[in-house]
Amino acid sequence: MEIVGRADKPWDAAFIFHFYSSEGDQAVAERLQKLIARKAGSGGTFGKQVSAGKRGAPCLISGRFLERKECYELFEAWNAPEGEMHWMCYTPNHGIATVRDGVLDWLALICFQCANAGISGSSALQAGPSPNRNLPEGPLLHDHLIGLLPERPFPIRM
Repeated sequence: MEIVGRADKPWDAAFIFHFYSSEGDQAVAERLQKLIARKAGSGGTFGKQVSAGKRGAPCLISGRFLERKECYELFEAWNAPEGEMHWMCYTPNHGIATVRDGVLDWLALICFQCANAGISGSSALQAGPSPNRNLPEGPLLHDHLIGLLPERPFPIRM
C-alpha cells in the first residue's frame, strides 16, 4: 500500500505509538530507532505493548507493532485528502512508523490538536526542509490510530 509522504518502497510492519518528549522531536526518532531495532530482533512482538523510557524520563514511548494486514484502514485514513490548516501548534503526541528489515524507515509524528504531522526518515518524500502534512479532515484517522494503540501511560505534552 502506498503511504502519503513515504516513498513507495516495501515495508514489513508498522509501529504505532504515543510519546512524550521534553528533548524535542529528534530525540523521539533516535529512541524509536533503538526501540524498534531491539524489539524487531526478538520476534513475536506483533500486538504486544512495547515501551521505552521509565516514568519521569525526558522521552517516553509506548506503542505496538502491526502486521501489514492490520494497517489497511489506518493507512487508508492517513491517505485521505489533506484538510485545511488554520492554526498550528504542532505539539505531536502520537506517531506512525514503518519498519523494514528491523529498521525504522519512515516516521510521522502527529498532532491532533492542530491536525498536522511532521514526516521524516530514509523513505520520507522530501518536500522542502520540513515535509509536514496537514491531516485529513474529520476524526477517521484519529479514531483508527487511537483505537489501535495501547492505553497511554503518561501525560500528553502541551
